[in-house]
Amino acid sequence: MAKKYKRKFLIIDPAFQIRTTLILCASTAIFFILLDYVIIAATKSHLDQLNLNPAIYEEFFRKLIIYQIAILFTFLIFQFFALLMFTHKIAGPIVKVKKILSNIISGVPNESTRFREGDFFYEAADKLTDLDKMLNEHDKELEKVTAHLDQVFSKLPQEAQSEGHIIRSQIQNLKIFDKI
Repeated sequence: MAKKYKRKFLIIDPAFQIRTTLILCASTAIFFILLDYVIIAATKSHLDQLNLNPAIYEEFFRKLIIYQIAILFTFLIFQFFALLMFTHKIAGPIVKVKKILSNIISGVPNESTRFREGDFFYEAADKLTDLDKMLNEHDKELEKVTAHLDQVFSKLPQEAQSEGHIIRSQIQNLKIFDKI
């Protein structure tokens, strides 16, 4: 059975995770508060049209509002943690992609890119591994060419060797990792 890799921390990219979670929780709270206000206002308006004594239903509405607030806060707490877990599945791969790209830029090869089970952007891991391999192969080919040129130019007269160094430096400029 394959070993499952889990992150140690629920919040790995606070700027993204907390902001997204708070925005979604706030929009949920606003929606339910407005919905509750409209329903209660419509119900009170209907009861007023029936010429009922407000003392009969005012206590009921007070208790109803207290229960609804308690339910809303309970729901928001569950939603907050559920959204943190959900955004974790997005933030984890993004943090890993940033690290892999930093390694590519600094010329450190990545052996294999793997995301955790259940993470989003799963197919990006294979693409990053392929990109890294392709860039490394490209640079290895350029090194072979420059080594061969060094051998060829070492057999030429001194004047031609200086021209060879110019050509060699231009080929070195084609290396991906040295340019980044």
